[in-house]
Amino acid sequence: TLVIRVLRRVQEGRAAVWIAIATGDLGRFEKAQAAFKIANQRLDELEANTISPERRAKAQELRNTIAAYLAEPHLCRIGTIGSRGDVHLVAMNYGFVDGVVAFWTYRTAQKTKNLQRNPALSLIVDSGTTYSELKGVSISGRAELRDDPETLDAFARSMGSRYGMALTGSTGSKARASASKRVVVLLHPDRVMSWDHTKLGGGY
Repeated sequence: TLVIRVLRRVQEGRAAVWIAIATGDLGRFEKAQAAFKIANQRLDELEANTISPERRAKAQELRNTIAAYLAEPHLCRIGTIGSRGDVHLVAMNYGFVDGVVAFWTYRTAQKTKNLQRNPALSLIVDSGTTYSELKGVSISGRAELRDDPETLDAFARSMGSRYGMALTGSTGSKARASASKRVVVLLHPDRVMSWDHTKLGGGY
């Protein structure tokens, strides 16, 4: 059927993306990423035309739940691909720019260099201390680096409102001074996953 063929293209596209990441072939990655995105969009169109109103409502409810969780002032961990193919992991604060999950970092940071070489980016936000409390969201996709003053200012304000960091006085002066040395990284998602063990009722 058409749905099965499109699903196969999505699976093949995902595999091609990860092969390109593993080999560090940026040109191949960009082509695979574009093909993967087209296949995903086609799958979304098919699902929109075939799923029931009940399933569509549940999907929207899940998207709303994910958005509400990400809006809380959690920390995140991000993963970029190093020059040797290793995963570089760091913990960060995060915010939003134009509704897109984002973080900022210094231009000379290792993760910035990694993303300039390979835009593949993954992020995880999670909480809970025991298995039954665990919940979180994982996002993988493509990084977009911005260093224009408008984006830097918008992100600084997002961080200030999320984490209670005032942008006035000495704190604001330090933030503005460091902004010129930073870039904002927007994460354009290809895949989003979430989990909430509090709904398992103690089961596994």
